[in-house]
Amino acid sequence: MKPTKLTYKLFYLTIISGFIIWGLTRWCLPINPPFSLQLQTFLFVFLSVAALVFGFQIKFKSLNTSSIPSAKASSLFNVFSVIIIAAFACRYIDLFMFRDLSFSERLVANRFLIKENYNNVPALLNLASTLRGLFFIPILYCIISRETSKLKWTTSISFVFLILPEVLLTGTRKPVFQLLALIIIAFIVTYGFRFLLSRKILVALCLSAVLLSVFSYVVLKKRITDSVENTINLTDLVNSKYNDFVPINTETLEKLKNAPENDIKSNIQFLGIHTGQYVVLGMYEFNNLIKTEELQYAKGSYTFVAISKLLVKLHLIDASYIETNYNPRQNTYLTAFGGLYLDFGWFAIIFFFLFGIFQKTLVKLANANNFFKVLLVYILFINLSLPIINTLRGGGLYPIAGFFLVLLAHEFYLKIKKSTRS
Repeated sequence: MKPTKLTYKLFYLTIISGFIIWGLTRWCLPINPPFSLQLQTFLFVFLSVAALVFGFQIKFKSLNTSSIPSAKASSLFNVFSVIIIAAFACRYIDLFMFRDLSFSERLVANRFLIKENYNNVPALLNLASTLRGLFFIPILYCIISRETSKLKWTTSISFVFLILPEVLLTGTRKPVFQLLALIIIAFIVTYGFRFLLSRKILVALCLSAVLLSVFSYVVLKKRITDSVENTINLTDLVNSKYNDFVPINTETLEKLKNAPENDIKSNIQFLGIHTGQYVVLGMYEFNNLIKTEELQYAKGSYTFVAISKLLVKLHLIDASYIETNYNPRQNTYLTAFGGLYLDFGWFAIIFFFLFGIFQKTLVKLANANNFFKVLLVYILFINLSLPIINTLRGGGLYPIAGFFLVLLAHEFYLKIKKSTRS
């Protein structure tokens, strides 16, 4: 089956949309960066995207998709469901029994305990819990396959709620925003862009945006009230140390400081600015990184830190490999371009080329099996976030690795089952 034009278009559209979102956000933000983006930064980004596109455009021998299972979707759905439930069980055993998190603790304390007690967690339990990153696969599968089974829909939606305890414990907002983006992309992959023109969909998207904004604001307020420094307030967040490359201009900052605490207009403006800084900061951090002299490259331990941590747990590499902080700014985050540059320097362009080839292969596989189409949706999300945040870093790799692990295990199980019958 030939890849649909839509999946080809979405490869380019998600990349372009990511840069449009970054550009429009930067244009709207009332910020005064201490420096402009350098030519080197633009050149690296341009060459990386060109390599990604070139890899995607390479023509190679057609894949034999006839051997890819398509009639076992129900069985595979059940396998994913069981593994997701088991993974979340392992995660909460990890958090409550080995890392001592508690709903009665402050968010800042729980976030500290996650890092502080990391070495207390058994390696196998830690490995099993990483598969919770697959939680979105069932609901995306239901959308893409236009599932009619109420049981599968109920099961898929219930998995979304499994992330809530960790959200409440740590105040992380990433899984919620990521899930919404993935669902939107899944609908576009399935129904095309026409679904966005539906009045019901537009209302649902607007309502989701409002709810997510309220959720984000509540989490930020909770972080403020839970902080050790009781004197900080919301305006300190938009003018904090990690935002010093995208500082808010003096006039806007003074208006926010002088506004009443419960003023709706100023709170909405604050939330917009804070979110905008989150969107544009990574590129300025990358710009600072690329002009740093005698930069020590991480050789993969920054972007692929999740793999490095696992190897340390299994005593395959020395712990010093992940303890070194290669980012000169330490706790600030980078774009995918920045993270991979920190790992490999200009050789990171080769990674983007290979990533393009991988996406081309995945597009072909996606047209033979809807579960591969689910993975394609996740990869398209990575494309969208390239100039904003390094989605590949840390837990971002878990869904990709977990997907292929489950798929291989499922195929192995079916072969054993078949051989025992014959």
